Amino acid sequence: MVFDWEGFDKSKLFQTRLERRKRRLGEDEVDEDWKKDLGEVATRIWEWWRPIVAEGNKEFPAFKFALKRIALLQVSSCDVERVFSQLKLVRDRCNDNLLEDMLEVRLFALCNGNLKSLLIKAWEFPLVDVDDEDDE
Repeated sequence: MVFDWEGFDKSKLFQTRLERRKRRLGEDEVDEDWKKDLGEVATRIWEWWRPIVAEGNKEFPAFKFALKRIALLQVSSCDVERVFSQLKLVRDRCNDNLLEDMLEVRLFALCNGNLKSLLIKAWEFPLVDVDDEDDE
């Protein structure tokens, strides 16, 4: 079966996004090509799969659920970009003079916020000295 990208009408969500962009940027600045809108691409992929995973499909009962999650989930790299921004901030403030371990600790603390409760829990479990284990 050949996938006909053009065989589907524009979704209502895509049309709404287009209208918002037109109001914000102006009529001439908005590209109406649905192929550049990841939400519309995901919707069209789902529309193509919909007859295949119809409600009556008894062979793969969880296939519809899994496919819907995969097709409609848009992957984002913003979390990774935030961590790299924080890394740059730490390196700029410390003039690249940090050891790798200290850089990792500072970045971990910066990205994970208040670590007081984690440190309290860690303090409750004393560290075992390696030399003490060898003596036994």
